[in-house]
Amino acid sequence: MWKCKECAAEETTRYQLLKHYRLKHGRFGRRHPYPCTYSNCPCTFKTWNALGSHLCRSHIDQTSQRSVDCTTFNCHHCSRSDIASLRELFTHVNSHLKRHETICCVFNDCSCQTDIYGTYQTHKNRKHKTYTLNDFKAGIVKNVSADSLNCTLGDTCLTESDEFLDDAELEDGALVPEKEDLLKVIEQKLTFVLLKLEKCFHVPSSAVDELLKELQLLISSALVPVTNNILAHFFNNHNLQVDQLLIKELGCALGSSNPLSKALGKDGPLATAFKRKQYYKDHFNMVDPVQYILDAKAKRSFQYVPLLKF
Repeated sequence: MWKCKECAAEETTRYQLLKHYRLKHGRFGRRHPYPCTYSNCPCTFKTWNALGSHLCRSHIDQTSQRSVDCTTFNCHHCSRSDIASLRELFTHVNSHLKRHETICCVFNDCSCQTDIYGTYQTHKNRKHKTYTLNDFKAGIVKNVSADSLNCTLGDTCLTESDEFLDDAELEDGALVPEKEDLLKVIEQKLTFVLLKLEKCFHVPSSAVDELLKELQLLISSALVPVTNNILAHFFNNHNLQVDQLLIKELGCALGSSNPLSKALGKDGPLATAFKRKQYYKDHFNMVDPVQYILDAKAKRSFQYVPLLKF
């Protein structure tokens, strides 16, 4: 069993204990450091990433009683070697993608190549969600013991799903942001998904509008009766007599306060194609192509994409 150092909670796996830290002890950060998950380790850390690096480097031999110590990684794209952890390997690969360098997939028998960060992340999450050290192409993994080849890496290092909370960290290191900041994070994450649909997958704006209208309808109206039933069931289970009118008002309040509903609503920043385009420009480093009309009668034009200034 994995015991929480802040409360009496016990979890069956280290992953569940890390999840418990994130959900139940959101005050952790620079002012209240994260404790190491291992009971015999006194170390504490100011950030979530620092805790993850510590677990991968200092407690690898204690994970699932299978040794993967001394394992290092090489970049298959450049001459970088002795990368200390799997997380650092993917961070390094992502740095190539962010410079729009064409990267080959790191896994065996996979011919995927791309220079787009979002495309590679989608491919990896769909095709290589679970993997072992033995699944990497030759030359990437080195100094690895035979027992570790069958060890699932998702249980060794922090998983890729931790990226959402990494992005949400505040300047003082707190893992869970304040309510207003969290709403802004959710809004920006939704915007990023829409941006990928329009710019990476070339989904027409009209199709995105229809999708958002249906989503808004589900959130604002169709889910309200479901929410009311859940609330009524909850109160009944706790032997609380609550008026049905109050339950309906509470359900409507929950629906109207939903951050997705606010972002997609009539006055929301993502309600129309025009508003989304403006949001993209204000919050993302986007560069639109510039078009020059060479001959209007012959319908001849010229387009180019101006470079960002660094």
